[in-house]
Amino acid sequence: MGYKTIIWPSGTIERMNCNEIDSFDRMKQMLQLDHGDLVEHVTVHWNGRVAHMFVDEEGLVKGKRANLLASVIYWNNTLQRTMGVLDTYEDLSHIAGPAILYEGVKWE
Repeated sequence: MGYKTIIWPSGTIERMNCNEIDSFDRMKQMLQLDHGDLVEHVTVHWNGRVAHMFVDEEGLVKGKRANLLASVIYWNNTLQRTMGVLDTYEDLSHIAGPAILYEGVKWE
C-alpha cells in the first residue's frame, strides 16, 4: 500500500498510509472542507514522478492561509508545461489551505 502526503500551510509535511485517507469524505475532512465545498485535482510532478494534488478549490477566496510548499510544487509544474509563456511565480495564484499529494496511479 502507498502513501499520501499532506502538506500543511505551516510547511509541515505529514505522510500517511493510504488506509488513513481511504475515502473522498476523509480526504475532504483532511483538507478541512465543509459539506458542499469543492475539491480541486491538479496533476503535478513530485519526486520525479507524476502525482496528484488535491486542494480546496476555493481556499484562496475563503481567505485560507497560503501554502507555499504546495504552491511551489504547483507552480513548477505549471511553468514547466507553459515553457516560457508564464515567466515567474507572480503570474500564478497560490494554493491556500492544506494539500494532499498522492503518488499512485489511482486513489486507493
